[in-house]
Amino acid sequence: MPKRHQLQLEIPPELHVLLERAAVLKGQTLEEFVIESLRRASEAVVLAGDVIHLSKVGQEAFAQAMLNPTPLNATMKRAFLRHKKLFG
Repeated sequence: MPKRHQLQLEIPPELHVLLERAAVLKGQTLEEFVIESLRRASEAVVLAGDVIHLSKVGQEAFAQAMLNPTPLNATMKRAFLRHKKLFG
């Protein structure tokens, strides 16, 4: 597996000029600037998808459900048994 991958993009000339200007202002090469920007943007999107934000009321309801779970009903018991049978 290669240690690095290439990503080829076609972008409008005005975006290229903007990226070059931003890279110069940050003291980076265009490649360094684009890679850093893509990494930051990607990490923000992934983090936003991984984190659930709850209101205070939601947090309290979640905590109570964890501390005092509802007893399993017949349907849930069958689902657990089926899952155990299928996956061990």
